[in-house]
Amino acid sequence: MHKKKKNVNSTYLTKIKYYELISEVKQLKLKPRGHKLLKKYDVITVSNVEKLIVPVREGNDFKYYVFNEELFNIINDTHLTIGHNERNRMEYELNKKYKNITRESIMLYLNLYNSCQKKGSTAKKVLVVKPIISNDLNSKFQIDFIDM
Repeated sequence: MHKKKKNVNSTYLTKIKYYELISEVKQLKLKPRGHKLLKKYDVITVSNVEKLIVPVREGNDFKYYVFNEELFNIINDTHLTIGHNERNRMEYELNKKYKNITRESIMLYLNLYNSCQKKGSTAKKVLVVKPIISNDLNSKFQIDFIDM
């Protein structure tokens, strides 16, 4: 899959890396001096589950980080919730709540989602050519225009 080729700074997080980051951020929060990870990540507990988030600033809502195993379900739920709308609307809705869901992930989902692919495709217009058999050098032919 395309995720294997991404570098270490990639937005894609495996479940193991996700929980390692939670642990590391919690440890760093106990130390008095700042660390670069604390500028990028914070941890909150929601329903007894620790979640990795973007550090909250005044007036901003929570933005969650997601790991790869939950990526499909989040994109799929959002796609169904907004009524099968296009990439831009999905990207807007996902970026309101999540930090690391990329346009590339959304496009991969949309390219693989069969019913949305079929929705946009229409029947092709067909040009039918019927040759009339003739022994003349200047042969004749007939063309039927269908759905023009």
